[in-house]
Amino acid sequence: MNHPASPDLYPPFTGAALRVLVLLGVDEAPAWLVRMLHDLGTSRHVKPAFVRVSGPSPPPRLGPVFRAYLRLERITVGSMAAVFTPTALPADMLEHHATGALDASGRLGLDQGTLDRIGQCSPDLILAVGLARPARELAALARHGAWTLEPDACDPLASGAWMLDAFARGDTTTVAGLCVHDSTRGAWRLLEPVIVSPPRLSFSRHRAYQLQKAPAQLLRALRRLAEGTGLRWVERPEPMRPHAVNVIALLGRLGIRATRSILQRARGIECWMVAVQRRSAHLDPEAPKVGEVRRLKPPTGWFWADPFPWREDGGDWVMIEALDYRNGRGEIQALELDESLAVRRVHPVMRVDHHLSYPFVFRWSDATWMVVESSAARRTTLYRCEQFPDRWVPEGDVLPGCRIVDTTLCEHEGRWWLFGCISESPFDDGGRESNELFVFHATSPRGPWTPHPCNPVCSDVSRARPAGPLFRHGSRLIRPSQDGSIEYGRAVQFNHIVTLTPEAYEERPLGRLAGDWHPGLRGCHTYAFSDGLMAIDGKFSAPRSHARPSHRKTEIGHAT
Repeated sequence: MNHPASPDLYPPFTGAALRVLVLLGVDEAPAWLVRMLHDLGTSRHVKPAFVRVSGPSPPPRLGPVFRAYLRLERITVGSMAAVFTPTALPADMLEHHATGALDASGRLGLDQGTLDRIGQCSPDLILAVGLARPARELAALARHGAWTLEPDACDPLASGAWMLDAFARGDTTTVAGLCVHDSTRGAWRLLEPVIVSPPRLSFSRHRAYQLQKAPAQLLRALRRLAEGTGLRWVERPEPMRPHAVNVIALLGRLGIRATRSILQRARGIECWMVAVQRRSAHLDPEAPKVGEVRRLKPPTGWFWADPFPWREDGGDWVMIEALDYRNGRGEIQALELDESLAVRRVHPVMRVDHHLSYPFVFRWSDATWMVVESSAARRTTLYRCEQFPDRWVPEGDVLPGCRIVDTTLCEHEGRWWLFGCISESPFDDGGRESNELFVFHATSPRGPWTPHPCNPVCSDVSRARPAGPLFRHGSRLIRPSQDGSIEYGRAVQFNHIVTLTPEAYEERPLGRLAGDWHPGLRGCHTYAFSDGLMAIDGKFSAPRSHARPSHRKTEIGHAT
């Protein structure tokens, strides 16, 4: 598990800790919220104090029809149900008490004696949880005012109900983040905003996927506040109150979506193939055109993806992820190509008891190296090649303990840079929400790796996740990334890295390589070029019989 305050994801904090007064209106809350409050106490940049406030709670906001829908729909949340599990707050958070009351405008007020004691403590920020928004005189006691969590945050059933709008509309992407009311602006904000792609059928899963990030999002925001580097936020309307008519309309839309999903699954299974092409230079990242390619289709029972071309002893090779449909696990294989770029032989490279993918191969210090993703085991290992293609010696883990996906290395201006997506969640979503890009730098690929102060440098499902090696096009440094909006592996998005220094990062999106380079494809999520050979992958629907292994040997040494 990547702890949200883990020092390996952010530079060491050296300033004064932020004094945060947390006003609690509940003794029990969903697991995500309890974890968020717990992490405040373990952070180096926050000094929290907790007060249990008794008194009137905010009035009920959600009607019985919508709550009935949430109860019925809860069965779709699956393994992410742990995010909503009712959890008692630790006793040490409930030791200090105060009595609150609502003023004429429905704001939270405290007695004068409590206000005086709070003033003497000089908090930097007040965080209200399970309570009405603090009254003006209370919020004014903190240098940065008061943040109030969204109205349903403490309700295990309705937590995150403010996300309904985008889900009901069927938006392919939407902006998520930690939803708070900021007294200094008198408006609702999404802190640490991230562009995500909501599930089409399960509102509970959509909420769970986003709420699991709240512990990290709050700590990031508080760190920025403590350092004075400026909050990352967007404003949003006040959370809507769903009515019965909204629920009825939503159920109709969900029926249509479910029908479409069933029809799509009936067409076949998702499969990936690899294509290669000889060319003299990279694709144009602003207007990529592929042209004629040699398609390398996997044998029955397998799919091939994540291709990395390589030249060894005058021969052309492609390192790939090969997924066995029988166990759902990927392994690393090497495709040996002949002069016509057809597969001469498939060589086994690496197979373990968990999923492997994204075999990033590179040269350094007169040797061949490879980084292999094994995020399912929460590790990414650096290997040195003893004999190509199938003898690799582990030389240590990159960022030990981090669940990092699609680790991509690049040497730039005398330093080595590491790019990868990390989900800072105490819950296990199977890697679905790997949509935030973190950057690190070091003097060599062996590390140690220093986290970039702008982490995460990109929080966008349509372009955060790496999609192959960085490259130069003219004077520009280009980063291929995955567009995972609408569906996984939709396209490769090319980005121009405008600034890459140990202090700053900036990139701008350019052109996209979609799956339209061959008829019948639905996506593309890897682009790589090396020594005159380009390799890309393509997603397509295959008959379900493709997932059943052939009677003849297809695992090693054979390909169709």
